[in-house]
Amino acid sequence: MRALLRSRRPLLLAVCPALIAATLAATAQSAPAAPAPERSSEHTVEHVVLIGFDGFDADYFGRVPTPNLDALAARGSRGTTLAPAQSITNPSFATLASGAWPRTTGNVAYIFDRETQSYRGQSRDLAVPTIAEAVRDSGGTVGAAQYFILQNHGATYGDPEAVYTQPGGPCARRFDDAIAMIEGRPVNSGGTQVTVPQTPNLLAVYCDTLDTTGHSEGPNSPQIDAGLAEVDAQVGRLVAALERNGLSDSTAIVLTGDHGMTAHSRTFGDELLQELAVRGLKGQYLPAGGPLAPDTDVVLTSAGGAANAYLVGDVEGSKEALAKVREAAEATEGTAEILDRHDQRRLDMDPRVGDLVIQTAPGYAASSGAIATPEDGHHGSTHERDAAFFIAGAGVRDRGGRWASVGHIDVAPTIAHLLGIDAPSGSEGRVRRELLD
Repeated sequence: MRALLRSRRPLLLAVCPALIAATLAATAQSAPAAPAPERSSEHTVEHVVLIGFDGFDADYFGRVPTPNLDALAARGSRGTTLAPAQSITNPSFATLASGAWPRTTGNVAYIFDRETQSYRGQSRDLAVPTIAEAVRDSGGTVGAAQYFILQNHGATYGDPEAVYTQPGGPCARRFDDAIAMIEGRPVNSGGTQVTVPQTPNLLAVYCDTLDTTGHSEGPNSPQIDAGLAEVDAQVGRLVAALERNGLSDSTAIVLTGDHGMTAHSRTFGDELLQELAVRGLKGQYLPAGGPLAPDTDVVLTSAGGAANAYLVGDVEGSKEALAKVREAAEATEGTAEILDRHDQRRLDMDPRVGDLVIQTAPGYAASSGAIATPEDGHHGSTHERDAAFFIAGAGVRDRGGRWASVGHIDVAPTIAHLLGIDAPSGSEGRVRRELLD
């Protein structure tokens, strides 16, 4: 296990002038700083704050003033991070946390499980270690404020050295917990009041305000603008807490979305079922907990922007039946692309996503029935892979906000490099050295 050092260096994060003045005037008792894993005498990064904003589509940049995000970018980079091909929340965060694609993490959602003959939704399964586990293995400490994929994968309820909290509620409550960990104040960790012994080397915080609004009202809703203002305010609060507690000079911030969001006003599922029937195949959309009908030939599960199709029963493994499913999908209005097994391997998808993955065109969702509102939002296809990305602070190159394009698989190894530790053992990404000092 590597030895640990204690050091402080100058501030590399930027905030607006009014915020700087306010925070410099404030006085607060700082929690003892957690030592950073040993690297070189010039290594300055003791802490990384990893912020996950669920549903932060890169297309949201510039919709409303975001002074705190802009100030963050001005001292580093902003851009996009590429999500897994099935851009769903839990698999996306599994990739962000581990540096590995779904074929390696084993985290897959909205599938038909052939072993149990049942529908399977989202989970926190991980077959490879996370960046939080890498930090712990190197002798560092972790705090996770509802960064859910780290629960029991490097952070847990009740452990002061690797504390997990799940306060629920609005975005501010998750940032309340993160700031409390920065300042050495107790947090509610699964019903137990826990005080971290030092500011964590890795502090992760998760917020789903943008995703919730995107699903219920679509990405064009004015409520998205309100959500952007809210997440910007929370970033400002966190940056101020780092400044107030003398930690800005040794802290890097990495902020990501997990996927984009596409608007839809129609579904294509009923027509797809009809086209299957024309070709002599009985299709069934399998919802959570729904029983599989004994005469079903094609099981369909909706992953938002994609339908996963499985041949079952007497036609399982039939090339002729598979060709008919493809024909039915091609004849269905709203189909954009059809991904076969070769395409899925090329895109590093989990092999359980379906014999075919049928992706929708903009304006359509891959489900059956009507939608409840004039416009909803979804993700889950290759069309929603681009999510927001920011990096700034200690150890990060001042690129003046220049655009950067990274992958979800690059986030964990880059954080590990900043902290001077080995990347998670299953990582398939690379350190984005061009963004770092």
